[in-house]
Amino acid sequence: MTDFVVSLRGYARSEVEALFTKVDAVLATEDENALAEARTLLESAKFTIALRGYNRGAVDKAIAESLAALP
Repeated sequence: MTDFVVSLRGYARSEVEALFTKVDAVLATEDENALAEARTLLESAKFTIALRGYNRGAVDKAIAESLAALP
């Protein structure tokens, strides 16, 4: 998982960590169904805004980069 900067008001850290844990595990496989599921998770990702959450711009950029890395 990418290391994200913590911001005063950012995305809830636990939600971001859960998403990227799943996506990172899928990227390590070549299972087409899992890759399709990862794409869906990334495209539909919505996070709660929380105090001391991850920087929103950095998370959004990481999502875009992960989508681009999917075959």
